[in-house]
Amino acid sequence: IRNKIRNKIKAKSKLFHSLITDTYSQQIRNAIAHSQYYFIQGGIYYSNYKSDKFSIEGMGFKDWESRFSKTLSLFFLFEKYLTEIHNKYAEKTLNQGNQIEIMVPLENDKFGFMLLEYFEIGNRWIFKQ
Repeated sequence: IRNKIRNKIKAKSKLFHSLITDTYSQQIRNAIAHSQYYFIQGGIYYSNYKSDKFSIEGMGFKDWESRFSKTLSLFFLFEKYLTEIHNKYAEKTLNQGNQIEIMVPLENDKFGFMLLEYFEIGNRWIFKQ
């Protein structure tokens, strides 16, 4: 996330960059996924703490609440944005004979084009053979 999304988006949207910086931590994600945290003295501490510049030893509940609230905001904004994109391209695809050409990644950092079809029933896309 830090190298492939957050750092690349900084020049395009400082607000989005800041929101990701304030919310996402690979260490916290791993600590939660692998039960490497504990509650003590009004805060959350991470047993996967390492002494490097990205590692977090722990945080108080107030800081956790702020990070969690921003994470929920990011999630809901992402979901809203992706729904808008989905609806826009579904309509565009249906208006073009129910197929649309998209660029897809191939091997060796190359790209190619494939056709997609949209199915209103099930609200889904499939690659056209």
